[in-house]
Amino acid sequence: MKRIGEIFFIGFLLIASVSKADGVTFRATVDRNQYSLDETINLALTLSGDVQSDDVHPQLPDFAGFEVMGSTVGSTSRSIYQNGSFQYLKTLIYHYTLLPQQAGTLVIGA
Repeated sequence: MKRIGEIFFIGFLLIASVSKADGVTFRATVDRNQYSLDETINLALTLSGDVQSDDVHPQLPDFAGFEVMGSTVGSTSRSIYQNGSFQYLKTLIYHYTLLPQQAGTLVIGA
């Protein structure tokens, strides 16, 4: 299969006032940087840490050059009691399946 394009991330915004200082981290990943037009690309947006609500959703950029084939949301949570303090940790993962619609360099978040 011939690779005909590349994917780049510029960035994403969150609809919530969370930051690394709040004990929350955000990560965006794709399963590959190069693709063929007949291959789907899996985008994962992960928010983890001291997330206090399920109402935190990423504000998605325009997916110009892609068709969004589907999306799912998953979450995990755990409670930790360590050194006399209790901590609740949560991970929210937003998965998007994207199908490239054109050859060339495509930028997610441009």
